[in-house]
Amino acid sequence: MIDDLVDEKVLRTLGDGEYAERLRLLEQEMAALPAADTTVAQLCSWCTDHGDWNVRRLSVEALAARFADDPAARSALCAATHDDIDWVAFTAIKVVGAHRITEARPRPDTDLRLAEQLQPPGSRT
Repeated sequence: MIDDLVDEKVLRTLGDGEYAERLRLLEQEMAALPAADTTVAQLCSWCTDHGDWNVRRLSVEALAARFADDPAARSALCAATHDDIDWVAFTAIKVVGAHRITEARPRPDTDLRLAEQLQPPGSRT
């Protein structure tokens, strides 16, 4: 049933009320999915690749709520912080912070290399 709820073609054709109801059902179905590797993989895929931004947002929330310790989920949550849709990105930023997912922070040596690249020519020591 959940695959029917996330069908992009169907989601595009729904009116506002039907769309909201579909999202409400999807959120319930995501919460009821089994705690399995296949669930993590599916949510990770939707979190980063689904064409509907609300499906991505709900996937971020479901991953964080249920699988924040899973390495694949953590990676997908970090990737979602760069989503083109602010609501998805900010939701991901919020859950990454709440779960202290340190992989989302740049490494100190990356910051140093970037700072060196941004210095004007001739000013490097």
